This record gives sequence, C-alpha cells and structure tokens, in this order.
Amino acid sequence: MLLAALHKMFGRERGWKNSALKHLRVSRPTLDRYIRLEESGNLQKIPIEILELLGIATFSQVRSTPYEMVNLFALGLVEIQQQLDRFGHIHAPYPEALQRAFHIASAFNIESESDYPTSLARLISVSKQPIYLWCPDYMDGEHGEFYGESCLLNSGTITTDCSTIAALVGKDAEVEFYSFLMNICKELGDRGADYYSAWRKVVIENPVAESHTDLLTKSTPILLTYASSTKELINKFYELLPAWYAEDGKIPCCPTTQAQLRKTRTGYSTEFRDPLATKALAEKGPVWREYTPSFLELKRPLRFFWCYPGYHELALGNQLKELGWDVEMWPDYDAVDLLVQKKWHGERFAIDVKDYISPISLARNFKGFQRYPNHKKLILVPDYLYKQMPHYQEMFNRARKSALAESVQLMSFSDFIDKLEGR
Repeated sequence: MLLAALHKMFGRERGWKNSALKHLRVSRPTLDRYIRLEESGNLQKIPIEILELLGIATFSQVRSTPYEMVNLFALGLVEIQQQLDRFGHIHAPYPEALQRAFHIASAFNIESESDYPTSLARLISVSKQPIYLWCPDYMDGEHGEFYGESCLLNSGTITTDCSTIAALVGKDAEVEFYSFLMNICKELGDRGADYYSAWRKVVIENPVAESHTDLLTKSTPILLTYASSTKELINKFYELLPAWYAEDGKIPCCPTTQAQLRKTRTGYSTEFRDPLATKALAEKGPVWREYTPSFLELKRPLRFFWCYPGYHELALGNQLKELGWDVEMWPDYDAVDLLVQKKWHGERFAIDVKDYISPISLARNFKGFQRYPNHKKLILVPDYLYKQMPHYQEMFNRARKSALAESVQLMSFSDFIDKLEGR
C-alpha cells in the first residue's frame, strides 16, 4: 500500500525517492524504515501525517503517534521541573503539554490495549527507564532511533536528553540562549568571538554566584569592557535562587563543579554525572556558600548543555597547557571546542569534546567537522565513558558506518594525552 502510493505519486524512474523525500520532509533512512514497516505488516506504526500525505486511509482514531506522545511527556516534565526549581511545588493544572500527552496515552490504551502512563506518578516511574522499554513504538518516529535508549528522569530530575526531546515539540532552550549571546557578540564586531569565548568560560566556572557584582568581579577584561552587555547576559542566563534552598543561611555546592547540590533522603547528590564528582563529594563533602537574597544560579538548561560538558572541555584544555601545548578554547564562535598546537610541532588538532552516554547517539548526531582543513580532527570523550562502556569506540565506529556517515576518529582523554606524550 505504501510503496504503491509512492510509485503512483512519484513514478518509478531513477530519482523518485529524492522527490518523495522532499514531499514528505523525511530523511532517506526514515523513508526506507517506513517501507520496511509496511513490508512487515506494521503500517499502523507509520506516522499518520505521512500516510495522509500519500492519500492512504488511516484506521486509528487517535490523531497522534506514540512518538509524539513521548515528546509531549518530555516537554511536560521539563515544564514541571521549571515549576519545582522556581516555586518548590507543582502548580495546578498540569502543563498543557502534559495534559495532552495523558489524553493521547488514554486513547491509545483504550484502542490498542497498551499500557502507557496516564498519571504523573506512573510517568515518573517509567521515565526512569529507557524509552524503548515502555514505549517500543517510539523508535519508529523521526528521531526515535536517536533517543530510544534515553531516560527522561534520573535521580529525581530531568535529564539532558529529556530537554533535547522536549525541544522537538517546544522551544529549544539551548538555541534560545545561544541566539541571545550571538546577537550581543555580533554587535561587538571583531571582538565578538573573543567575548563569546570569555563568556563561555565564566558560565562554566560559575554555575552559582553570590550576586551580579560577584559574577562581574570574576569576569575577564573583555567582559568588563562591555559591562552593559555582560549585565544583559547575567540577567538572561542566571536567576535568583529562592530562599528555601538555603540551609542555616548557606547553599551546599558540588566540590567539583561548584554547582548547587540537591538534597536527597540520604544526603546530597550532584547533577554532574561523571563519577569523579560523586567520589569527590563523598570524600570532601559539600562546599558551603553564604546565601543572600541576591544569590544567583545558572538556569537549568545552561547547566546541562553548557556548564557540565564545558567542565570537561576546560579540564582538558588546562591539562594540555600544562604539557606545553597552545590551546584556544571555542574558536570562531564554537566551531570546535579546542584548537591545539605546539610551536615546531608537526601536528595541529581540532577537537570536539562529547559527553554522550550512548556512542550510537553520538555517531548518528555528530554532523562532522566543517572547518580547519589543516588540522587533525578528533572527537574526545571523558575517560569515565570508556570505563563504563569498554566497547564505546567500537560501537561508535559501527554506528557511524551503518549511517553511511564520514569516518571520524574518536579517543578518550587519556588515550589522546598518551598519544601526545608518545606513550
């Protein structure tokens, strides 16, 4: 039925798939997957919108798909997390996205006897598991193969992947903040790129600050030169921390990242997933900061998309500098994370640091290097990922090859340092 409809609409001549891709606005692997779904008798797993574009009658009365339902669940959880961060409780009624997702889940449960969550308690329970375990049909969606192994919640808070999935149906928070910063940098002309890098460093090193003034005093000269722009960024990127987070007038912070710790039943937990942070917290305990009504915290999306990944980027850069290498961080508005070279040394490196739990997701999401043709290009991942998954590199290479993507060299931090040192 699907293939017949495609041939009827686009013919059978060479190149018909290209016309179909443009009409349906999907990628070639996605279209091929839809064709395989029909061949295996799973036409109902193809998104309704695709079938309707091809003039195929649909039998489901639910005007949505499990893929869309899960994306709405993610958006609803993000909005609930924002309420908890700001007010300390959940507002009634639930966010619109969450209400809609529960309605879709109920409809699917009635129509197909599925068992999707229809209450917040149940959603919280299943969201601690990879999506494919509680919603296998999610994998049939446009980005399902990228995020099917993701969990929406971890240690009682939303995950980075949850925020990313939410952006598929809502506003992309990372793009919003990046665009705001870029607009300011463009106004600074030739100095914009240096300003960009300086602000990135401040954000990574200061997930909390005692006040606007405290943050400004930790800024580099270029940020102080354009103080009015820096104040705009502080107001956009940071928010006042509510008083209820304080314990005896102090805020518990992570000894590794300096970000605020979250209180648990057994003590404190860090949002930073590298085991070195958990180990440091167990050995040293929290770092306590004096709380005042002007105490600032970096907004959650920025902590997860910029601050925590940036910790590894800065740590690598500092280690390379100690070994005598020249390091440029986030050159040309983050074209790569690091440019590394040494005078009289033959090799120059363009490096992207990636902190993906799934090597398969990394392989499929990485778009490739677009610049620096005279540099050796590498993806480096923190050591803990190799320790947690010994076959990380092998899985990455295999997934990259299966996606017909350009080959990219991937190494751990330690392997790269050993290479430089000739070990």
